[in-house]
Amino acid sequence: MSGFYDSSGNMQQLQLGSFGGSHGSAPPSFGGNFNDYYGMFANAPVGQGFGSIEKGLEAGTLFDMGGGNYGIPGAQGPPTSHGFMSNPRNSPMNIYSAGHLNNEFNKNKGRMQLGAALMADYHNMVAAGQAQGQRVNDALGRMDQAFTGGAANIRQSGQDAFGELTARGDQFNQQGQQFLADQTDFNKGVLAESDRLMKQGIDNFEKTTASDASAMKFGMARQRGQQRNQLQAAAKMGDPSASAALNQMDFDTAQQTQASMSQIASQFNQAKASMEMNRAQNYGQVGMQAGSNINQAGGVMANLAGMSKDLYAQGSAIKQGAEVLANQFYAQGQTAIADRIIANPGSPLSMASVISAMLAFDASPGSELLTGMPSQFLGSEFA
Repeated sequence: MSGFYDSSGNMQQLQLGSFGGSHGSAPPSFGGNFNDYYGMFANAPVGQGFGSIEKGLEAGTLFDMGGGNYGIPGAQGPPTSHGFMSNPRNSPMNIYSAGHLNNEFNKNKGRMQLGAALMADYHNMVAAGQAQGQRVNDALGRMDQAFTGGAANIRQSGQDAFGELTARGDQFNQQGQQFLADQTDFNKGVLAESDRLMKQGIDNFEKTTASDASAMKFGMARQRGQQRNQLQAAAKMGDPSASAALNQMDFDTAQQTQASMSQIASQFNQAKASMEMNRAQNYGQVGMQAGSNINQAGGVMANLAGMSKDLYAQGSAIKQGAEVLANQFYAQGQTAIADRIIANPGSPLSMASVISAMLAFDASPGSELLTGMPSQFLGSEFA
């Protein structure tokens, strides 16, 4: 066993190329590269480790002492079996032969290769798990968007159908109400106009009858006017018979006029009563027809209102059905997402397995004799 004494006089084993130390580069954060980890093993500072004589000379941690011997700076202490001397800096130096160093290197090479391979595999599996997890998360996100969007589309379709059907229902209802209002106004107008014409006919008849009676009375008076004038003149002359004849004429004229007026009045009253009856009958008939027309218009309005109600009911049913379907679709989507999550559980990796493998290797008899694989097989500049 090769080594050197520390400042307390304790013998320290020479650990060339072993893994550890606080000054090595940090392991990769994502993915693993064998060459990177091997370099970390080979350049670990524990015991001034280095992977080869050339690496030690290059790093300044190994000094060529001549005669095939090399020195490693160390603390002052008892000289080793390989001798002791001071370097140009007057620091304690542990001296080792090239064969001894190469033997130490070869004994550690297999261990370094195993450690580098274990660490690279571990981080590659971590990276693969992270990549797969990201792919699964992306797929689940797209699934959730698809189901959420699909449910929203179904729900919106139901709302659109409800809006269209209820709008058509409102239109039918408004049309029915407008039709009833128009028919009511029209038929009331017909009834009023018909009654107005009947009343106008009666009024015209009254005026005509009055005019005819006045003309008849005037004609009768004119017819006897000359004879009455003669009798009136004779009466003024003192003829008693003329005076009696004048009185009789006036009496007869009044009697005839009264009889004619009575006859005209009787005929007028009969005709007017008949006309009033016709007016009443006409009002009733036209009113009944107007009422029938209005009732029919009310039936049309009721039918349109029923259609409007049916459209509202259909729209509500479609909207409710779309809501139920959307919820079912979304629930099915969430169930499918949950199934995917269950089918793709996390696969935690244990660093303990890597450490256990290294410990098992170190505990295996003869493990220090394993020199590892040639570097050209591993593609590593360090191996």
